[in-house]
Amino acid sequence: MQTKSTLSPYMAKKGRFWVDDLVVEELPTIVGAIATLVYICLVRHADSKGRCFPSYRLIAKELHLARSSVVRHVAKLKDAGVIGVARRRSKAGDRTSNAYYLNPFREWLQDIWDQEELWPDMDAYEEDEELDPED
Repeated sequence: MQTKSTLSPYMAKKGRFWVDDLVVEELPTIVGAIATLVYICLVRHADSKGRCFPSYRLIAKELHLARSSVVRHVAKLKDAGVIGVARRRSKAGDRTSNAYYLNPFREWLQDIWDQEELWPDMDAYEEDEELDPED
């Protein structure tokens, strides 16, 4: 069984969550800034299994975007392998909000780096590096 930290790049507490630096630094280069914001919104709604069910309308409202923009950027995330999307229906057969599944971020990031030979400068992630406060 996978743990929350391997399913999604965040840790949630009531009213708070965080997103891994690699997601913030690398995802915009792959899918763009707006799709990254949509991803962060999905992370915010995700449960401990990396699932969430917000409607396009809710995502659009929270991010101050048009619904059509949200639809387009969800498709970008899906095409990049960042999320899985399943259409849901009510018991009556009516369409309802999608189910979103956050794929383990280190896996999709690794896959993209492998495919496109986009390897970050790992020196930028040195833990012992001292930061100059004037930089």
